[in-house]
Formats: sequence, C-alpha cells, structure tokens
Amino acid sequence: MTSTGIGTGTGIGTGAGTGVSTGAASPEAGAAVGAPLRRREGRAKVTGTAPYAFEHPVEGPAYAHALQSTVARGRVTSVDSAAAEALDGVVAVLTHLNAARLADSQDRELAILQSDEVHFRGQLIGAVVADTPETARHAASLVRVGYEQWPHSTEMRADDPGLYTPDQVNPAFDTESDAGDLAAALATAAVTVDATYSTPMEHNNPMEPHA
Repeated sequence: MTSTGIGTGTGIGTGAGTGVSTGAASPEAGAAVGAPLRRREGRAKVTGTAPYAFEHPVEGPAYAHALQSTVARGRVTSVDSAAAEALDGVVAVLTHLNAARLADSQDRELAILQSDEVHFRGQLIGAVVADTPETARHAASLVRVGYEQWPHSTEMRADDPGLYTPDQVNPAFDTESDAGDLAAALATAAVTVDATYSTPMEHNNPMEPHA
C-alpha cells in the first residue's frame, strides 16, 4: 500500500534518497478522516530537500522548447524550420506536419499538433527538441511560421451570437444545476443583491515546468 500524502506534480520521487517509501504500509493507513496525520514527505518539502523530477539525473536528456501561435485564430499555412534544423544539437522540429497521429483526437485539449487550425493566441503549434535548453530556445526563435488569419473575438458578451450551452461540463457533469425555487426565495428574502461580477483570467500552473 502506498504511503499517504503523495500527489502527482509534487516532484517527490519513489527512489532512494527521497525519504518516501512505497513498499510498506503507512502506520496511519486506515486512520479516520480528521485525525492528525504525519506527512511522510513533509520534512523534505519544508526543508527544501525534496527533489523535483528535473533534479534526478538521467543519461542523454533532450529538451523541448514550445512554438506558440502569434495569431488568435486561423490556420498554419507554412513552417520554415531549415535554419533551426541546421543548428548543432537540434534533434527535431515537431509540428502538425510531422507529429505522430493520435488514435483518438476527440479531446481537443489533448489533440496537440494534430491539425493546422489555430484556436487562440499562444496555442502550441510545435516544439524544438535539442540537447540543451539554450539550443532548443535559440532554434525555436529561428522557425518561421506563416498563417491564414480568421476573424476572432476576444471578449465574451452576454449578447454574443456564438454563445451556447454545452451538454456537459468538467467533463461529464450536467450543465444545469438549479435546485429549489429561486424566484420564490428572492420574492420572500428580506434583502436581495443584484450585481454582476467579473474575474480576470486564471491559470493552473504546475510547479515543475521542466518535468
């Protein structure tokens, strides 16, 4: 049974030197919810000795630097990677033209490099793989990409004709989650507040961008 408190993306390995054991059952295994549990990897994390995946040495690593779209919507019409591929240390320049085909590309978030279409600025449209991060980054700057730009919208408005209600969200929950009688509750409430709130874009960034 694996020890508790180990999550993906933390950079805690299962090899020697990490202080994390996956072979023996934890003494806290089966403890009730709410009981004070000792995190096996806690000391390593708070003292800065917990190794990230990037810190585990491997033989002959390769490094990728992303190529991102510079247009908001359209399609890639050309990719000139000759200058990048001519650099010493460059292993490959991957784009939709030469990337492996996925067996199932229905999930558009996972269908990377499967099409020439661009859906947003900054979309991953390729990657340069090289023997060092510096070479990969420099080679990426030499790749020239041509686009056919399409009309796009950068603001979501309540009157946007393209708005629609998906059948399910996140990823298979019902879109509508109304419960009770909202109109009746508002009509009998002592105080009501009618306001519109907006929030800026938020990103879920991993702690290990190199992993």
